[in-house]
Amino acid sequence: MNILALLVLSAVAQSFSVSVPSFPDTKDIYPVASVEKPPQDFFAKINSHTKQTVLASNQSAQNTLAWQQGMSFIYAESSNEAYTVNVTVGDDTLPLLIDTGSAYLWVYGANCTDSSCENKNLYQMSSGRESGSSFKLSYSSGSASGSVVSDSLQLAEVTANNFSFGVASQVPDLFEDYSFAGVLGLPATNTTDGMTNLVTFLQNQGSLEKGVFALCLGTYNTTDGDSNAGLLVLGKDVAELYDGTISYAPVVKNTNNYWQVAVDSISVDGYEVSFDKASVDGDESSTKRLAVVDSGTTSIVTASADATKLHSFFNNSVTDGSNFAVPCNTTYELAFEIGGQKWTIGPEDYLGSAYSSSSQYSGYCVSNIVGSSSLDNGTWILGSLFLKNYYVSFDLDSAKVGLANRTDVEIDASASQSSVSSLSHSQTTVAASSAGHNSSTTPSSHQTLTPSTLSIASSSVSRNASASSSSSSSVVSGWAGKHRLAPPMLLLSLLCLL
Repeated sequence: MNILALLVLSAVAQSFSVSVPSFPDTKDIYPVASVEKPPQDFFAKINSHTKQTVLASNQSAQNTLAWQQGMSFIYAESSNEAYTVNVTVGDDTLPLLIDTGSAYLWVYGANCTDSSCENKNLYQMSSGRESGSSFKLSYSSGSASGSVVSDSLQLAEVTANNFSFGVASQVPDLFEDYSFAGVLGLPATNTTDGMTNLVTFLQNQGSLEKGVFALCLGTYNTTDGDSNAGLLVLGKDVAELYDGTISYAPVVKNTNNYWQVAVDSISVDGYEVSFDKASVDGDESSTKRLAVVDSGTTSIVTASADATKLHSFFNNSVTDGSNFAVPCNTTYELAFEIGGQKWTIGPEDYLGSAYSSSSQYSGYCVSNIVGSSSLDNGTWILGSLFLKNYYVSFDLDSAKVGLANRTDVEIDASASQSSVSSLSHSQTTVAASSAGHNSSTTPSSHQTLTPSTLSIASSSVSRNASASSSSSSSVVSGWAGKHRLAPPMLLLSLLCLL
C-alpha cells in the first residue's frame, strides 16, 4: 500500500495558519460520514441544478469592447495561484500581486538583497522621496519591511502623483519563486494607518469618477493576442463586461478592513446546507455565513466544522480533519447566496489533483475547499477559485461588493498601454483557464505541486515620527490583520512511499 508523505516547506504563521488544499494524510484519513452524516433524504432528493452560464443568453456572437482608460490587463503565474498587474512606479514598471485582503501597496526596493528579490524588477527610487516613516508586514515565514516613500504611480493609464507606499528592503522567502515585485493592496477602507488606498487616492485627486474597482479573472480574447488572465477596472463598472445587473451585498464591518459579506445560504445541488449555529452579523444562524472576498487567496477556506459538514454531502468523501478528498466523478454544483442571488461553482472549480492510479484512493481527487481550525465558526474565505467565474465589483464609496455573470467579449487592445512589452510573461505567467480537474493527470512519486497557500499573516505599520524640536521618536502600531491570508506561496512535495 502506498503511503503519501506530505512535506510542507513553510514556517508557521506568526498569528495562526490555515491548512492548504492537499492530499489527506493517509496515516490519519477517515470517512467524513463517520463523523458527519448529511440529512437522510439528501441523496434521494438531490435537485438537478443548472449552473449559471457565464455567457449572456442573448449573445450569438462574440462582441468587441474598445479599450478604455481605467482598464488594465491582469496576468497569472504558477498555475493561476497569483494574479498580477503591471504598475509603473516612478521610472520602473513592476508586476504587483493584486490582493483585496492586503492593507496597502508595497514594492521590492533596489536595496533588497534577499533571495526573493533576485532576478526581479526592482524599484530604483530614482524620483522617489522618503517620508521618514517605516513599515513592516509579517507573513507566514518572515516579514516585508522597509521605508515609506512618495512617488508618481501609473496604473490602468491613470497617474497618481506623490502617492505614498512601502519600499521593502527585506522580503520573506515565500515570495522567492514568483515573478511579482510587490503587492497592490486594495482593502475595504480608504486609509490604513496613514497609507491611502490607491483607488481612494486617485478619486480624491480627481482622476477617477468613483471609488470603485472591478476584477474579471479569466482570459479574454484580444485583437492583438495578448496572453492575459483577465481585467482590472478602476473608477467605474464597464457594462459590456457583465450580463444584466450587478447584485450587491453590503460589507459587514470588521476590524481587519476585509471585503466581508453575508452569505445567506450555501447549497449542494439545490439542497440548502444546515451547519452548526454561528454568530453571523449579530444573528445566530445555521444557514447564514460570513465570507471574505479575497483575490490573494486561491482556494475556498472555512472553519473545520463547516468544511466537514459540506463534504458530508459528497458520497464516500474522506478527510484527515483539514484536507478532503472526494470521488473524481463528482458532479455536484455548490451555490453561495450573496446579495439575493445564488452564485455557483462546479467540479471544474473545486476538484484538484487526482490520486495516483496505484494508490488505494485511486479515483479520488483533492478538494479545493479546505478546513481550518484557525478560522472562527461560520467564517469562509472566497478566493480566486470562486472569483474567476464572475465580474466582481468592489465599491469603496458605498461599502459593498457586487457580483454579476461575465460576458464573453473580445478586447480591442490596440490603444492599450497596460500590455507592457518590457515585461516578459512568457516564462513566469500563464493565462487563466476555466479548466480545472484533469482526471488523467495523477501525482506520481516525488512530484512537486504548488497549490494555494492559505497561511494567515498579521500586518503592521510602524511610523518613526521625529518631532522637529526633539530627537525622540514614537512608534505607532498599525493594522493587525490576524485573519490575513498570505499570498499563495506554499511549496508542497508529495512523496509516494512503498
